[in-house]
Amino acid sequence: MTSHRNATSIFIVFVVVVLAAILSRLLNDPFNDQDFDRATWGSSKPRKRARMATDLIENHLDQGMKQIEVIELLGEPDATRDETDLYSVGSWRFSRGGSGEKFVHIAYGTGAR
Repeated sequence: MTSHRNATSIFIVFVVVVLAAILSRLLNDPFNDQDFDRATWGSSKPRKRARMATDLIENHLDQGMKQIEVIELLGEPDATRDETDLYSVGSWRFSRGGSGEKFVHIAYGTGAR
C-alpha cells in the first residue's frame, strides 16, 4: 500500500513538473509578448524587437509587399542575402531553432513568401 502511494505521489509530481515546463514555455515566448510598433521597432536594440516579431509577421507583413514598403515599415535591414532582407531580433540561447543570432527573414522575388 505504501509503495502504491509513493508511486502515485511520484507520478503526480512528474505530471505537475511537465505541465509547469510546458506552461512556462508557452508564457515565456520571447518572440510574442508585445504588439508591433513601428517607432519602437526602429529605435530598439534587436532583443527588444524580438518581443514584436510574431505580431509583425502575423499582422503587418503581407505576402507580395515590395521591398520599399517593408523598408518604410521596418527601416533598413541588418543584412541582405539572395533577395532576402534580414532583421536581427537578437541572440537567444534557448529559442526556436537552437542558439545564436535570430532574424526575421523577408524574401522577395519569385517564389518568395
